[in-house]
Amino acid sequence: ADLHNVNLSGANLSGAKVSGANLRNANLLNANADSANFSKADMYDAYLVNVNFNSANLSKSNLAYADLRNSSLRYANLSGAILIEADCANADRSVDFYYANLRGANMQSIYAYGADMERADLSGANLYAADLRSTYLYFAKFSKANLAYANLEGSDMESANFSEASLYDANLNESYCFKTKFEKADLRYASFDASIVTFGIFTRANLSEAYLRDSNFNSSDFRGANITFTYAEVCNFGNANFSSADLRFTSFASSDLAWSNLLNAKLTGTNFQGTNVYAARVSYKSKLEFVSRSGALNLLNSGSLSDASYLPANNGNGKNEPR
Repeated sequence: ADLHNVNLSGANLSGAKVSGANLRNANLLNANADSANFSKADMYDAYLVNVNFNSANLSKSNLAYADLRNSSLRYANLSGAILIEADCANADRSVDFYYANLRGANMQSIYAYGADMERADLSGANLYAADLRSTYLYFAKFSKANLAYANLEGSDMESANFSEASLYDANLNESYCFKTKFEKADLRYASFDASIVTFGIFTRANLSEAYLRDSNFNSSDFRGANITFTYAEVCNFGNANFSSADLRFTSFASSDLAWSNLLNAKLTGTNFQGTNVYAARVSYKSKLEFVSRSGALNLLNSGSLSDASYLPANNGNGKNEPR
């Protein structure tokens, strides 16, 4: 159906079937489209402010440049939809994507400041350069999503899943990431300044040249992660697990690594000046790199060398022996 430029403001479209319709530049202000079928519909640049899209089917629809402020898309299906530069910013209230299916959606440069995406599924979605500041992402799924250059400053990401996602040069400053999963994620050049990332999961993630300053990473898991040439200063890494991580030429200056696990970590050139390493565990191999190769590394000045626990590296035959 050709409904471009149509005025459907205030209309009751509950359960309507307009799959594949041309709704470019249409006006649906204050409409009720609960459970309606808009799959493959073209709503390019449509005015969709304060629309009830709860449980609606918008899969593979074109919502590029659409204005969705104040709208509700709870349980909506937007899989494969196009939302390039769509306006989903918080106006009078947050745009609500609670439990929405956004798998594989193209949301490049979307403006979603303050949006509610609790438990939404954005796996494989394209969020390149998206504005997600102050969003609520509790238990949201971003596995294998593209969030390169995205802005998530001030967002609540508790228990969200970013496994294998690209967060290259993303802004996560002042974010709350309790038990957030970043396993195998690309976090190169990403910034976590002044963030709370306790019990975070960064196993085998790439944080090379990232900025982790003045943040709390207490009890986070960095096993096997690439954290080379990274700024990790004035942070709390107490009880963190860095076993087998690559920490070469990273600066932990003035950070707290008490009770952390650095077994078999690569520490060449790492800077621990002014760092608290009370009861930290460092393998024999790591200690050698630490002392003989690392001119920048200065654990002696931390005052905690005598309290650190040095264990010999595993030589591959099941025995912890120096080599």
